Amino acid sequence: MYLSIFIILICLAIIISTLFFYLKNGIASTPSTIAVFKALQAHLPNQINGHILEAGAGFGGIAFWLAKKYPYNTVYAIENAWVPFIILWCRKKIQYRSNLQIKCKNINTISFRNTGLVYAFLCQKGMKTLQKQLEKTNHLPCCLISNYFQLPKSQIYDYTLQIKKYTTFSLYFYYFIVYSLESYHLI
Repeated sequence: MYLSIFIILICLAIIISTLFFYLKNGIASTPSTIAVFKALQAHLPNQINGHILEAGAGFGGIAFWLAKKYPYNTVYAIENAWVPFIILWCRKKIQYRSNLQIKCKNINTISFRNTGLVYAFLCQKGMKTLQKQLEKTNHLPCCLISNYFQLPKSQIYDYTLQIKKYTTFSLYFYYFIVYSLESYHLI
């Protein structure tokens, strides 16, 4: 009897938490498809200078893959929703990667210092927040890859390569001019 009540309360907490973060973030955690992994494999460089950051890591599929592909880079998986974060944390305990760090935090607090690559699967609202973070930093990553959603128009990136080989998703690659933003008059 008590076990049944406990299980029901845990399930309710999971449902309420998932709904809360869905409404807060504007998107639910969604696992990446095989097609996304294939497109990343085809277009990512063999080497990244600096840390790798995944904003909106969800259950960690991309973060674990990046940690395996780049064993000499530290990969930070950033997720603010509790349920996916707990699953991600448990997954790291089982599928250990020494170069993978997981953080339960909001993208408003992301630092881009020493970051060479950012991968983001954020909704349009999250992409606007990410752009604001990029515009106020002097430490731009070399490349930002966005799955499905574009950055709003901005002067902070050199060019965009949109990959649309698949009908179910788009990847957007943003390559940044890596020097102080003062030259863009955004400060």
